[in-house]
Amino acid sequence: SIAYILYIMRKTKPKKRIILPDPRYKDPFVTRFVNNMMFSGKKSKAYDIFYESMDLVEQRTKEVEKPALEIFKIALDIALKVPPIPIIV
Repeated sequence: SIAYILYIMRKTKPKKRIILPDPRYKDPFVTRFVNNMMFSGKKSKAYDIFYESMDLVEQRTKEVEKPALEIFKIALDIALKVPPIPIIV
């Protein structure tokens, strides 16, 4: 009877959800970022904040001639490569 208990299947794993692309840039990476930035389920407010910041990036980097989304991705790559600062207590 113990061997029978070991072979009982558990509930199946849920399917992976497909992250839909955002309406402006058509990029699922932006949707993922906004979902992590979202607070208390306010997704439209999170999109407003993100898009306003991207507009500011475009205004301030007109000389660079790169789209704001590309600059955002480069900045995130740099931020993710920096090792965290250890906290000494």
